[in-house]
Amino acid sequence: MNARLDELLVRFGDSFGTMVVRLWTPPVSRGTVFCIHGFEGNGGDFGYLARHLVQFDLTVVAPDLIGRGRSTFLRDSAKYNVDAYLICLAALSKYAGKTNHFVATSWGGAMTLAFLSGSGLKADKLVLNDVSLRGNSATDRLADSIRQEAALEFDRIEDAYAYVRQTRAFLGEIPQDLWPDYLQNRVRMEDGKYRLAYDPLALPGDRRERYDRVPLLMKIRSEILLLYGRHSRIFDAEAATAAVNSRPGIRCVLVPGAAHPVSLMTREQALLVSEFLAS
Repeated sequence: MNARLDELLVRFGDSFGTMVVRLWTPPVSRGTVFCIHGFEGNGGDFGYLARHLVQFDLTVVAPDLIGRGRSTFLRDSAKYNVDAYLICLAALSKYAGKTNHFVATSWGGAMTLAFLSGSGLKADKLVLNDVSLRGNSATDRLADSIRQEAALEFDRIEDAYAYVRQTRAFLGEIPQDLWPDYLQNRVRMEDGKYRLAYDPLALPGDRRERYDRVPLLMKIRSEILLLYGRHSRIFDAEAATAAVNSRPGIRCVLVPGAAHPVSLMTREQALLVSEFLAS
């Protein structure tokens, strides 16, 4: 099943942008799953998982947050702030169902936590896929690599695709037939050059943040599944243990053969998510 594309006109202060949303809809839906991508990702990252979840009669909503994928590039670093992303997430409320779940990857998980902590939309269940719970040197290095990558330009799309394949070893052993869509969604032409599909002006500042999201998890009353690749660079065992022990309803699973983030592009990984949401 292919996604249907929807476009939402979203206001950011004195300007507007279009947010592209991918929708996978079963004949009869028993709930909605909002899939929120990582910093340099987009809604296309969830294609495999979405087709799997639709078989469980779940509608899947996967946006390209502003400045990513096919959505508007604001081209102004001052406009890319937490409030802008919260506006994007609030705009998705039109797709809410009888029950609502979230699957959020990495930075997208941080934005989702901020949204759920102050939103009227309740998450029945929440999957946090390789979300950093505490800022440390590993998250610093990850931000540095994103900044370096954002400056890359390619004359040929084949070279851009080759770069993406070479640098996404963390995806692990995913089926070869998933690569074409993944590559197409990850590359965008800008000013006659091929670049990765996110606005370089959306980059985080060159600062070393030290945060602790464990107290925030305690406030969100959803059932929560923490997923981490067994080889994830940002997995913090102490923080994960503190989260699991903070209240009932939070559990943590390490995914064999995965790094940061878990791709959610294998049957085993999709089953982890679907079984949690269906339980």
